[in-house]
Amino acid sequence: MLPNKTYKKSVHNFIDKISENENEDAISHIVCEDFEKIAVSDGAGGAGIYCKSWAEHLVSNQPDNPFVDKANADEWFLKNSESFYIENIEAINKKDSFVLEKFIKEGSYATLVFVWWNKQTNILHYSGIGDTTLFIFRKNINDYKPILITPIDEQNSLDDFPKLLNWNKEINFDLTAKEIQLRIDDIILICTDSIARWIIYYLIILDTSITQKVLGDTIFINIDKDKLESIKLLNKFKNLSELLFKLKNTINRSDTFFKTELEKQINLDHLEKDDFTIIFKSI
Repeated sequence: MLPNKTYKKSVHNFIDKISENENEDAISHIVCEDFEKIAVSDGAGGAGIYCKSWAEHLVSNQPDNPFVDKANADEWFLKNSESFYIENIEAINKKDSFVLEKFIKEGSYATLVFVWWNKQTNILHYSGIGDTTLFIFRKNINDYKPILITPIDEQNSLDDFPKLLNWNKEINFDLTAKEIQLRIDDIILICTDSIARWIIYYLIILDTSITQKVLGDTIFINIDKDKLESIKLLNKFKNLSELLFKLKNTINRSDTFFKTELEKQINLDHLEKDDFTIIFKSI
């Protein structure tokens, strides 16, 4: 358990991969006196090369302050793209000319979510690209409701190929930070794509109208109806509070327990095989 009621887990695709060293997700949580910052990135190993290293580089270089505008974000991206290239090019050059060519031509791909929580104002600043997803849940009498699901909501479908950051390509996305005023008892959840999609299906089942409003009509309409019905048929949660309690309890247990719970959902074809990263924070 991390300070300030924060829990996290990150495990490799234990079905298809051999070692935790193959986990291409990266996570960082920094706690300071006046603020906290969290970064999660998913190295997209299906394209490019050194995607794990690129994801780790991105989260390790989260600035202390949110991006105030596009120029500020672009400057940060250019600086860290250059430093990533410099840190890796010499070692790659000594290894293999084929790897070097691929590194230079294709680069490395990753998603990204940054959040900055100002403890004095209780404002959360956030920025992200791709299908690694930030959820915020708010207490609603005796239950919770989603009030933010991003940046996956920018896609037309949950299954779209996500937008990605690549150090060797000009950034075509605006990473300017947005903000939201948090309240006591709000829950922040950040997870990589496989878990994010699983959670969204349950949100649709448990609170259809609110989830559609937060997620947007386009992605809601394009949901996989067969998978939705399959999950709905076996749903055991009465409300979002039960779902969130289950998530927190699962994250807070051992890695073995966490993997067992994931494998149950994989075997039901409700969860895709992938690297799995999730961070749960209660305000």
